[in-house]
Amino acid sequence: MHDADTNAADDRRGGASGLAEPRSLRIVTTLPPFDGFDRWLTLDEPRQTNHVLYDVTPLADRHGLTRAIYALDRRRLVNHRHVLELEAAWWDDRAKRLWMSSPYIGHGHGLVTLESVRQAKGGMLPVAEAQRAAEQLLRALHAIHLAGFVTGSISPDSLLVDRSGAVRIEHHALDSVAVSVDVEKRRDEIAGVAAIVYGLLTGRVADETSAPLSRLVRRDGAAWDAWYQRATDPVEGFVSAAEAEHWLPGRGSGAPIIGITSDLRTSGVVERLRSIVTGGGWRR
Repeated sequence: MHDADTNAADDRRGGASGLAEPRSLRIVTTLPPFDGFDRWLTLDEPRQTNHVLYDVTPLADRHGLTRAIYALDRRRLVNHRHVLELEAAWWDDRAKRLWMSSPYIGHGHGLVTLESVRQAKGGMLPVAEAQRAAEQLLRALHAIHLAGFVTGSISPDSLLVDRSGAVRIEHHALDSVAVSVDVEKRRDEIAGVAAIVYGLLTGRVADETSAPLSRLVRRDGAAWDAWYQRATDPVEGFVSAAEAEHWLPGRGSGAPIIGITSDLRTSGVVERLRSIVTGGGWRR
């Protein structure tokens, strides 16, 4: 990489939020990759807090280091309850790796996805819980669009559920830069959320041959039909995620998706520590 790119990254290295020092994270265990990026559960020992560490070096390889760092910095501006926080991004010059970190919102057995919750509940969610998930996703989507980003492809197995039962979008469209989010793009992404909601309500995949929700959902079936049809209409659909949320059937009546309580700050976790990420790279 060019020296100019490395220097630009070094200028941003200290931009951590809530971390004593990004390079003090100790790896606890490996997590499944996210969107092609490796990730690990880590512990910030001075604060005894858990974080997810991502190796996002491929972003620098594809777009150049300066542009990749800039794009990650921009994403930190999306500050919303249902969008996973990007705490820090920094360049490790010795290891030649680009890292970023976020809070760990899972429990002692790993991250919880919306898909795993759906499967645990027999393949579909109660109407009130599906409505609540839709409300949270649309609020997050609206915040992302206002910041000039799109979510890219999302699905129940890529959406996280935190310990309080709230849905979080994990690092939307990392491999893109800010764009002009016009009505067409907004409608495409609202339709994507509608397809997720259809699956949560019915346990089925939404497509052109899907049965109307009024045949499958006992509560407010006709209202869900009307909402789904408008949410997926590419011409007459909702113009914003905020509008789609406003017209959700039963809006505001839902309960948390699932309750999860766990504290990873235990000696058992510390005993499993295997390595440390330092300013000079991996130290075994």
